[in-house]
Amino acid sequence: MDGVALRVLLVDDEPLARLRLRQLLGDCGACVAGECASAESALAWLATNEADAVLVDIGMPGTDGLAFSRHMATLPRPPSVIFVTAHDQHAVEAFELGAVDYLLKPVRRERLVRALERVPARPQPSGGAFRVRGRNRLLLVPYDAARFLRASEKYVELHAVTGMYLLDEPLVVLEARLGPLALRIHRNCLVMRQALRGLLRPGNNTDEGWLVQLEGLDEPLPVSRRQLAHVKQAFEGARHAFD
Repeated sequence: MDGVALRVLLVDDEPLARLRLRQLLGDCGACVAGECASAESALAWLATNEADAVLVDIGMPGTDGLAFSRHMATLPRPPSVIFVTAHDQHAVEAFELGAVDYLLKPVRRERLVRALERVPARPQPSGGAFRVRGRNRLLLVPYDAARFLRASEKYVELHAVTGMYLLDEPLVVLEARLGPLALRIHRNCLVMRQALRGLLRPGNNTDEGWLVQLEGLDEPLPVSRRQLAHVKQAFEGARHAFD
């Protein structure tokens, strides 16, 4: 089972420019959800479709990219905007409109990857998703597919039913973002509350050696003494029985 590839709408009146971006997005592992040659057709497309991000040129016949961005902001769930243009004089206005990035043509793959990584994860049915990079692809891993997050040297390991991924954000930042969806069981480990299945009592009846069992994992995870009371409260609140 794979994560969900980033969905991108291309808006540019030049066919060759769209072809170049389509090839680059394929190299990045993103999904081209649609292509439009004008801002007007792109707005019509967005009326019945959704995308995570829009790569849009600024200088187009009719409605230009900046005006398109203003119109798109009125949509119920507007995608993120990344401007792709041959001119740099509109950068300030573009960022004032809330663009996540401003790319100059010709676009390099590495620069496009950095821009796509700035696109916020769109809400999933479970309430959210992690933005990860796996096998040269940008993916969304839904929260309900995640099991635990563990700090490891410079990265945080995200362990999910789809595999293990590396996140650049600190564990404390991820904890703040997840809020009540996650539970800290150790200074270097968060578990997803929806995956909790059991709290195992140690054989010596002390506060050391307690373990948390998660759905789909054979090996339970250790609970630190400092976090034990908090973890027990979480299980009591979920009406889990302790052995």
